[in-house]
Amino acid sequence: MRNIITILKFSKRSSTSLLFWLSLVSLVSGVRPVFYVIMPKFILDELLGLQRPQYLFGYVAFLCLGALFTALLGNLAEGRFTLLAEELNQSLRILLANKTLNIEYHLSESKSVLDMKERAKNSLDFLYQLSPSLVSTGGAIVTITSTAILMISWRWWLVILVLGISLLTIPLLKRLQVLELDNSARSASENRAFRYFLELAVDYRYAKDLRLFVGVDLLMSRAKKNMDSILRINHDYFTRSGTLNGLIRVLVEIQTGLVFIILGINLLFRQLSVGNFTMLYGASRQLGSAVSVLFDQIRVITTINLELAFFVDFLRLPDRDGMEETPVVNQQNVEVEKVLSEINEGKLSVQVQDVSFRYPTSDELVLEHLTFAIQPGETVALVGRNGAGKSTLVKLLCRLYKPKSGRILINGTDIWDFPLEQFYAILSVIFQDFQLLPLLLSENLGCKKSDQISDDELARIEEALGKSDMLNWAQALPYGIHTPMTRLLSEEGAVPSGGQEQKLAIARAVYHDGRLIIMDEPTSALDPRKEEQVFSQMLNISQNHTAIFISHRLSSTRHADRIFVLDGGKLLAEGSHEALMEHEGLYRSMYLAQADQYASEQ
Repeated sequence: MRNIITILKFSKRSSTSLLFWLSLVSLVSGVRPVFYVIMPKFILDELLGLQRPQYLFGYVAFLCLGALFTALLGNLAEGRFTLLAEELNQSLRILLANKTLNIEYHLSESKSVLDMKERAKNSLDFLYQLSPSLVSTGGAIVTITSTAILMISWRWWLVILVLGISLLTIPLLKRLQVLELDNSARSASENRAFRYFLELAVDYRYAKDLRLFVGVDLLMSRAKKNMDSILRINHDYFTRSGTLNGLIRVLVEIQTGLVFIILGINLLFRQLSVGNFTMLYGASRQLGSAVSVLFDQIRVITTINLELAFFVDFLRLPDRDGMEETPVVNQQNVEVEKVLSEINEGKLSVQVQDVSFRYPTSDELVLEHLTFAIQPGETVALVGRNGAGKSTLVKLLCRLYKPKSGRILINGTDIWDFPLEQFYAILSVIFQDFQLLPLLLSENLGCKKSDQISDDELARIEEALGKSDMLNWAQALPYGIHTPMTRLLSEEGAVPSGGQEQKLAIARAVYHDGRLIIMDEPTSALDPRKEEQVFSQMLNISQNHTAIFISHRLSSTRHADRIFVLDGGKLLAEGSHEALMEHEGLYRSMYLAQADQYASEQ
């Protein structure tokens, strides 16, 4: 129960109220069967024996009113309990989503972690079983206690008979638990893959490629392959679980038959009245059923508890560095504050010192003993062949990964010594695979809900749009800068072109106003003329900022103060465009290979 208790602690308000309503609904559901067992005895005794009309009517009235009262109270308690359970479930799903966004970046690319997240998400589906299981368990305990007391006062050995046969179901229930856990483990990866293909099929961003390259059949065949695998796993599970459940039901019916025979013999020899026969037989059936339910629900709750371990373990994955505040020595705080003050004044330098890096799932070094320095206010371009390590270096600069060795410094301070949120405030980054969210344009740029954006911030958003040559476009939208982006969530959403999306991404970076501007292939969707225009804009925007640009089109990077040429994760050469063109080397050969493309621009 440790994992169940752990998740209940995530919502103290819900857990306190849940306990009260669980106790009430369990009491009502447990007492109701016993009530129906006892009252018919008194009614039958009056009909077949004493025949007192006033008592008979009283018992019938009491039975009807009791049934009505317990039904109303039970429905009220169950409704409240179900509502609070759903509230807890949704709050846990939000917690899971928040954790997914905050785990260390490299973990989000790991298949094992993705499978763990899938099982964590699936474990929350088990919570829908937990609520009725807890109710059934509580009700079964109340019923067992009540019927056992009743039967002991009349025929104590019946209790031993019923419990003895019920104990025979325990090994079968344990087999069911093992079977369910095995099924969950085997189907997690297949379920994640199948869900991915389904989501891919309805994502409009892939619609053109899937249609034009006849990818629909390929996609559906892959989905069908995963579905067939899921069906095989489930067929095996349901076949075996059906057999085990059938055996459990056979034992329960054997138990009921034996009790009926024994009590029937007592009735024939007039050792029991009809009323007592009805009460004891009904009580034994309720006891046997309640014990069976209790064992089964304990199995279910134990299974849920084991499944929730994946949710709890996922929540324990390390967050992005700095999300959990850790105490640091005062001297370090002073140094960081000093550096932040220098950065605010426009003085930001970058030092990469002997940095080597390999991805967690690879043995091959992507960067190897890389060393260089960028001066305050300098604009630097990173160029090189595909796979040279340029984008990887950007990820390291953004603290998405940590170097295997070496350090990256800003103004002499290791970037990992900065509090994370303060470090992010230093950066204005545009990735090659940037994403615009299906929210309002103002929310995309301001990263706040529209009703929380101040007038000053709105003015800054419009200024950023102006600097990226997108203000006129934005103002012409149906709701101006408050128009939704894409039509994923709104029919009135704007659908910018690829080039416009990139300019909006630039506007977001401009609005953020970080002192270190990093652009990783930000103009890949633009034609050379538009790219030249955007780079000219960015050079103006990055004045008094330290800037790092990556682009495969050397017609733009030649405007940088210095160019770093990377190859095989190492710094091959550095210098201005003119200096690098004076010597034979990778930069000169790459530039000349592209010469036909931009010769007219020189």
